[in-house]
Order: sequence, then C-alpha cells, then structure tokens
Amino acid sequence: MKKIALMTALAATFTLCLASAPFAAEEKPAADAKTVKEAHMGVSKGAPKEAAKGPEINPGAPVAIVNGSPLTRAEYNRAMVQYIEKLSRQTGGKHTTKIDPNDQMKVDVLEDMVKAEVFYQEAKKTPKNDLEERVNAEFDKLKKRYPGEAEFADAMKKSEYDEKTLKQLIRKSYTVNDYIAEKMAPSFKAKDEDAKKYYDENPKMFQVPEQVRASHILVKCEAKADEATKKAAKEKADGLLKKVKGGEDFAAVAKDSSDCPSSKEGGDLDFFTKEQMVKPFAEAAFSMKKDEISGVVETDFGYHIIKLTDRKDSSMVAYEEVKPQILDFLSKGLLQKAVEAKIKELRAQAKVD
Repeated sequence: MKKIALMTALAATFTLCLASAPFAAEEKPAADAKTVKEAHMGVSKGAPKEAAKGPEINPGAPVAIVNGSPLTRAEYNRAMVQYIEKLSRQTGGKHTTKIDPNDQMKVDVLEDMVKAEVFYQEAKKTPKNDLEERVNAEFDKLKKRYPGEAEFADAMKKSEYDEKTLKQLIRKSYTVNDYIAEKMAPSFKAKDEDAKKYYDENPKMFQVPEQVRASHILVKCEAKADEATKKAAKEKADGLLKKVKGGEDFAAVAKDSSDCPSSKEGGDLDFFTKEQMVKPFAEAAFSMKKDEISGVVETDFGYHIIKLTDRKDSSMVAYEEVKPQILDFLSKGLLQKAVEAKIKELRAQAKVD
C-alpha cells in the first residue's frame, strides 16, 4: 500500500535544499545556476550578447520581504534550479532548461518560497532546546560524505553555498519538521472505524495473489552463449532430470549439482508470486500440481528442473494485520491536509512586499 509522505510540500522545499548539488555529487543537475540566473535576467541561448549586458544583480538583494524577513536573489536562484531539477526528474529529463523570463514558473517558485517562509516563521516560535546541536551534527555528517575539507569546500563553492547558508537550511528543515511532528501531528490521528472502512472499501489493496512454493535445479547457461555451450548445458540438465524422475532425492541432487545459490537449501525458493519469476519459469511452476516435477525449462539464466512443493490460493490480508499501517496512512493524509490549511491561513495573514 502506498503511503502519503509525512513531508509536506513545504518541508520538502527545505529537504530538497539539503539534497542539492553539494550533497549529491554524483547527480547531474538539469540546469546549472548560471543558466537559471541568465534566464532571470532576460538572457536566452539565442539572444545577442548585448542582451546580457547590464548591472550585475546582487545575490543578497531581496526578491521579496515576508513579514519583515527578506528572501534573497541567491535563495531564489537556488530554488529555481531545484524546481527545474524536480521537473526534469518527473518528466524523465524531458523538461526544457530554457526559461522564459515571463514564465509562470518564476511566479510559482517565488510563491513556494513565501509559503515556506511564513510556515517557518510560525514554526520557529517554539524551537527545541537541542536544535543547534542537531544542526551541527547534520552539517558534520554532510561533510563526511567527502574525502576531506578541500573537496567539501570545492563542492560548496561550485554550488554557491557557504557554511552559514547551509546550516540555515538544515535549521529550517529541523524546525519545520519538529513543529509538524510535535504541534500538529498529535491532533490528526485516524480512528479505528475509519481504518476499518478503508479496509472494507479497498479490498484490492489488501489482496494477496496466488503463490506457489517450489524447488529447482539450475544448470547455468547465459542466453548469449554459443550453440555448443548451450547443447552441453541442456544435456547436463537432461541427465539431472533423468535422475530425479528415476527416484533420486530432489534436494540431494540440487545440493550436489544446481548452479543456483538455493542449492544450499536443496533448491528451495520458498513461496513466490507469478510476477516475481521470469515468465517461462513462472508459467511452468504455476501450471504444475503439488509434488510434480517439470521437464527442462529454459530461461535467460539457463536450464531449470522444477519441483512444486506447495500452493497458496489468493486471499485477503487480515484486517488486524494491516490495521496499524492503515491508521498511519490515514493519519498522514489528515496531517497533510491540516498543514496545507495552516500554510494557506498564514499566507493570507502575511505581509509580503
């Protein structure tokens, strides 16, 4: 069952900052900060060089002031880069990185920043005593992802972060999540009757498909092997099949001759669904009767001999077994809506220039 993430869009904004370039060095961003900055200043790839001229914008200059607290151009540029990266991931890298200066995207990013700021301002009214200790511990943990101080400093420089900025992002993340967990979450808990209703109304979500249990003997042979190799492997499998069909103990033959790690368990694969196995293997196993031994079955892994040892019909997971997960799922949904409503309320009351 899919669970609604506890992290709201707001909290995710802060978390996304912590997962950006300095801390995910292997990832390639969809667009770098320079591309974004140029786009915001009205520069596109096809524009003449003269269009790029003009006074350089101060990264510390405010793009908005929220209840007296400034949101800077540098913060905005980082938020835009992260927004584009998110879109790129969601579209499989197909989202364009060329930004129209009049794009609605700019409005959306700035509005998200304002919402994040008003909620953070509310959350920081009740900070935890160990906040700074946790901030410093998280900062140190991030540093340890790099071989040394120089590499960490280089990554920070490339992404235009400094220690103060990074620690503030961490501080905001902890502050917001603490507030959600301690001041809001306890008030939004699903009831037992809601969980039972959800269970009754969504039977497909709690359906366990048919399963079988089987043991197998594998003669390993790659699909790209030459004909001579395939022939030799098939002949070996035929010989092993003759042994088990002739009455030799299946588990003993599997231990002695199977190329699968399951040989240690006499070839036992435990219970599995049809979707968990490659198609030829699954079709053979699910068509068999208990204690039946198959012929030689070819897959991309090689040649198999299968023995069906047990079968379970499709069934529903018992309500009591999944009740805790359903309550958690529904509670997070209630909390998500409550946080969104709180942000809307705070945004309406905020003074934004």
